[in-house]
Amino acid sequence: MQIYRLFVDVPLAAGACFALPPSQAHYVRCVVRLRHGDGIVLFNGVDGEWHATIALVNKKEATVQVQHQTRPQSPTGTVDVYFAPLKAARNEYAVQKMVEMGARSITPVKTQHTQSPHVNMDKLHTYCVEAAEQCGILSLPHLHAPTTLQHVLDVWPATHILVFCDESAPTVPLLTRLAEVPKHQQLALLIGPEGGFSVQERAQLHAHPAIFPISLGPRILRADTALVAALAALQLTHGDV
Repeated sequence: MQIYRLFVDVPLAAGACFALPPSQAHYVRCVVRLRHGDGIVLFNGVDGEWHATIALVNKKEATVQVQHQTRPQSPTGTVDVYFAPLKAARNEYAVQKMVEMGARSITPVKTQHTQSPHVNMDKLHTYCVEAAEQCGILSLPHLHAPTTLQHVLDVWPATHILVFCDESAPTVPLLTRLAEVPKHQQLALLIGPEGGFSVQERAQLHAHPAIFPISLGPRILRADTALVAALAALQLTHGDV
């Protein structure tokens, strides 16, 4: 029998009993059709993963009873991601992949060529939760409010390296290039918009002392594809893989 996972924004401990919010109660009642006594897995990003049972379910509500912990809380990721928001489904895909691949934090960054300057943070949070529920992830990345590329560069600490996917960088094997960075160096990844960075932005990036340009090879990749390729490489060399 399939066991469903739900992210809940409440403390989890053996014996805890609480009502699910309306949207999740509807999901339990009408979508997966759980009944009294059925099992469900809960996590909140802090207390690990817990097995619970449906204590009450009716037309108006669903209540769960927490039983025992199934997994302890996992540590957060090690790579922070700064990305220029994309359009609709591409944006959803990008955020889901950041969660699946262990991003520690996600920050939308507005650039001159950003396709979607308005960022719906509630939707980003929903994408994060859905990816975590589906992939067995316990630690959700921290979502930061949208900012601008200029502000990111202005406040960036000199002790942190900001990896920049640069189409004009020398084509050096990616893992070889990243091996130049000390193992315990704090890294973040910057992914630009579909249209690329402007001439002015590129000049600012190359002039910044914390920028570490990398090449993703001879092919021109879409922004969401570049994100997956670069984040996978960072996880292999400096992450938790």
